[in-house]
Amino acid sequence: IGFVWDSHQVTWNKMLGELEDFKKKHGHCEVPSKFPENSALATWVSRQRAQHKLYRKNEANSMTESRIAALNKLDFKWGVRCKEETKKK
Repeated sequence: IGFVWDSHQVTWNKMLGELEDFKKKHGHCEVPSKFPENSALATWVSRQRAQHKLYRKNEANSMTESRIAALNKLDFKWGVRCKEETKKK
């Protein structure tokens, strides 16, 4: 009998695995915010950055040292800024 004591951690680990697969395929962890191939992964990556920001501010969050270490091991970028495209006139 295999009980799942922390379903949130199980889900987090599943998404980490999906991020690892993304990195193997693309060579980085910068999942686009609009990624139709796996929109759940795009949302999860965005939430990890938001949770990390709260963690740094000592505000309520779900980020842990072990999660930070796991993401850092993948060279996860905590602060990704989108470059605004310049329009040609």
